[in-house]
Amino acid sequence: MHKYILLSIMLLPILLANSTNNIEFTTQKVIVFKDGYCLVIKEGSATTNDQGEIISYSVPESAVLGSLWATAKEANITSLNAEWREVVTTKNKEFTCTQHIEILQVNKGKKCKVVTHDKVSYEGTIHEVLSNKTRENLPRNMWEVRDEIAEGATSTISGISGAYFVLRTAEQDVLLGTSQIRSLFIPNMNVTMKRQIEIKERRKQLTFHFPEANKKHRITLMYFTPGMRWVPSYRISLQNDNLASVSLQAEIINENEDLVDVPMDIVVGVPNFRFRDMVSPLSLENTLRNVLRHSNRRRSDSLSNAIMSQQRFNAYAPPQRAENNGNVNLPSELTTKGSQDLFVYKLPKLSIRKGGRAAVHIFSAKVKYRDIYTWKAAIKHNLHHAHFSKSSTQLEFSENKIWHEIELVNNTQLPWTTGAAMIMQGEQPLAQELLTYTSSGGKVRVRVTVAIDVQGTIEEKETKRQLREMKWDGYYYAKIANQALLDVCNNKRKEINVEIIFNFGGKTTKVSDDGKVTLRGYDSRDWDNYRGSYAVNNSSTVKWTQTIQPGKNFKPTVDYFYYARH
Repeated sequence: MHKYILLSIMLLPILLANSTNNIEFTTQKVIVFKDGYCLVIKEGSATTNDQGEIISYSVPESAVLGSLWATAKEANITSLNAEWREVVTTKNKEFTCTQHIEILQVNKGKKCKVVTHDKVSYEGTIHEVLSNKTRENLPRNMWEVRDEIAEGATSTISGISGAYFVLRTAEQDVLLGTSQIRSLFIPNMNVTMKRQIEIKERRKQLTFHFPEANKKHRITLMYFTPGMRWVPSYRISLQNDNLASVSLQAEIINENEDLVDVPMDIVVGVPNFRFRDMVSPLSLENTLRNVLRHSNRRRSDSLSNAIMSQQRFNAYAPPQRAENNGNVNLPSELTTKGSQDLFVYKLPKLSIRKGGRAAVHIFSAKVKYRDIYTWKAAIKHNLHHAHFSKSSTQLEFSENKIWHEIELVNNTQLPWTTGAAMIMQGEQPLAQELLTYTSSGGKVRVRVTVAIDVQGTIEEKETKRQLREMKWDGYYYAKIANQALLDVCNNKRKEINVEIIFNFGGKTTKVSDDGKVTLRGYDSRDWDNYRGSYAVNNSSTVKWTQTIQPGKNFKPTVDYFYYARH
């Protein structure tokens, strides 16, 4: 028999009562991703009714299309219905009596002394209370009950009405009106009345159909849904001997449901769910409710997007195997596991209410690092002469555009996911930056601050100009040869490692100090007011790495040429 899913949407009034065929699901596990989605796994047990049905009123609100699955170990589920039902529930609650007729009713059969407004006294037993049962809409001022009623539900409350009662005295029965009462004297007077509240609400219902009636089954329900996210944050503590202590903390955001002592996995990486924005018909919703995703759209900056997803921005060094594994300290109840292209941190049981947040320590490790000073320099050409862009003028360089960075080696067996990183040295905060994804054995650079004592300047001079050197697409081009002179001065009291990346428009002919050249096609960022064909000019990048002693300078040069249209 083939499995199939039958979806029917109807509106039928039913009476909700405690029954063995009503199943209550409890959350067994939650797998949380960085992009605001999670996989929820629930289980519950119940016995099928005479029709072979098990009913649940816990319907996932925003299950992703194709992700809601129900399975049972004992037998196959033949079909699953999702439908709307009008559910009626009743509850009894004690309320304070506010009318004479209510006081008389709850004290019926007791001895009583009645004093009328005419100051006439009667003594006897409350024999009968002439009242009628009533039912009215629940008053707005009954807050102690209103808080228990779901939004959109209608509710009524029972009561009594009447104007007369019979007092049996020693001589006779006396009919009295409640309007005549001035005072009532009753030993051990009851002052509360039990009233029935009836609540009608439109509720979702799942009906699981099985081949056999009156048989117990354990059902597992799982679905992919928005509403939970984990945000990684790092603390990098710089220590002596070029060692750093790296600690990862997961900040968990829960906008999905109350979680009490639930095992949780957090995943490094983002799964490919093609229909993540489409709601399952079994959720009985028209649109997918994703509070976290809508709120994140307001923060479209690259840092926020990087942390919330899985990106690797600064691939300064290709991944390579580290020589020694780092000493990783994981909590005893925490384990890790790789799954295809995803990496999973298995957390202990957590309790997080809906709308709550939690922070969980993931790991601590000691890794190697080195200081490095990086300078990304560039010049632009404008028509027949080269000039510095605003970010590359001598004034800008003298204002410390050389960055102090640290290069960390991930010599652990765990990948580092993209996240915010706080860099500390002792109790002194140095910086907060983005640590990008780094696989085990790889390297990553994190910016610390602009270097105060390391400065860079560029000078450029034209060495040769050859007019009408080339004709292309009907235009003549001049060949202009330039020489760029870069100067990095180390004013620190210790030697430093420097990396210079120099970008410009043109083609190199000579590079000093073992600079590595990368030649590419035309790049608009190298030019202002460019005229002519893109085919005639290249874009070049020269990279130098050098150790500079205290008080010394590093002065590399580049000879290159470019073409300018007449």
